[in-house]
Amino acid sequence: MQSRTKAILSIFVFSLTIFMMMTTKYLDALGDYLLRGIGLKAWTGDSSGFHLTILFFAVAALIANYFVMRFAVDEYGMRGRRVFLLTAIFLTCFTILTNTTALGIKGNYEDLRTIGYDPNSRISFNADTDMKITSFEADLQLTNYAKASRAFYLTLVFPDHGESKMYHRILTKENEPFLFVLGGKESRSFTINLEGFNVKYESASGIDGSTGGHGNIPSVILTDEKGKTIELNRKDFFGIELSR
Repeated sequence: MQSRTKAILSIFVFSLTIFMMMTTKYLDALGDYLLRGIGLKAWTGDSSGFHLTILFFAVAALIANYFVMRFAVDEYGMRGRRVFLLTAIFLTCFTILTNTTALGIKGNYEDLRTIGYDPNSRISFNADTDMKITSFEADLQLTNYAKASRAFYLTLVFPDHGESKMYHRILTKENEPFLFVLGGKESRSFTINLEGFNVKYESASGIDGSTGGHGNIPSVILTDEKGKTIELNRKDFFGIELSR
């Protein structure tokens, strides 16, 4: 193998080990998926604690860096600036390819998993002791990555006591489920308040009493007209199919 080929290949492998530790716009670090795929944990906790992917692939990166120094720097005589530039180019290409692939997969689903939401979407609400919503406002950014339009009913999820969750079903003023529609490839902001909607509040904890909250919306639940339900959350760009 020519020295030039070995130099570029060593930088490619080194760049790939670095990329395995990087979170991209739509996906967790690819190393996370690889470790889970072979039965290992990517984090010490549930997507929290110490990121074990960094530990595993940092070792791999150190080994790959040895071959960069051997083949690219010592044998081929490549300058450090050129090594850095090629690494940056490879990382950029990996990022573009990963994002393009993720969008292509999401856009080709046949159900509501083609919908994505901005995890920076926010909610603010208050409910009285009868679990009736007294004030409510949510700003939600949704995107349909498919070419075909999508129609769905919407439930916003917010943390409750402990591990429990609060569910806010969005209704019409006549207390019927409100049907949201997104056109093909459409991205749209929805402002939901009590002037144009009613909201049915349910708490999985079963604890009565007045409550309220504000902050980012950690997940949303979409239901199509046939009853198929999809949950979108900030940890899973592709969405999770729930039971009908």
